[in-house]
Amino acid sequence: MRRLKAELDAELFARGSRALTLTSAGQELLPYAQQSVDAADSGTRAVHSLGSLGGGTATFGVLRNADYHLLSNLVQMFHARYPSVRVWLVGQNSTETAAAVAARRTEAGPVVLPIDDEELQVTPLLRDEVHYVSATGQPVTVLGVSQFLIQGGRIVKEVRVYDEIALRAQINAGRNNDAEVAANIY
Repeated sequence: MRRLKAELDAELFARGSRALTLTSAGQELLPYAQQSVDAADSGTRAVHSLGSLGGGTATFGVLRNADYHLLSNLVQMFHARYPSVRVWLVGQNSTETAAAVAARRTEAGPVVLPIDDEELQVTPLLRDEVHYVSATGQPVTVLGVSQFLIQGGRIVKEVRVYDEIALRAQINAGRNNDAEVAANIY
């Protein structure tokens, strides 16, 4: 209080025999002092809420095909459970999501294995099976290639490329459709 009194060059309190009362300078300063205390309390609550999911922003990595895996409602469920937390979604592939979580840039996110999970806790959400359905009754060979980036003996990135043109050609042939579709050769 002495430092504030010296800085303002004003008496803030009048001391009586039994009471301490505000001077006119003290009354003028009071609303600003209350705002300062309120702001400090709000800042303290905001910082404490970060660890308790009572506020702040949660960042999640999201697969581009999350809808196909019925994962899009996870964000809605999280927001319903923690309405004071803002949600930031970042579109990433599995490798990028795992790296962002390990580096603490992202809180969490769904991934497709394999990933580098050395520093991560991985919890299975679902198993995915992909099936081919054909009205022609003819089997179709899905042609494709995967490219892997391997670092330190681990797969850190996978890029899958499927030959959709060859697949369409096989489907058309199974339907006895004479339309020719050029096959894509890798």
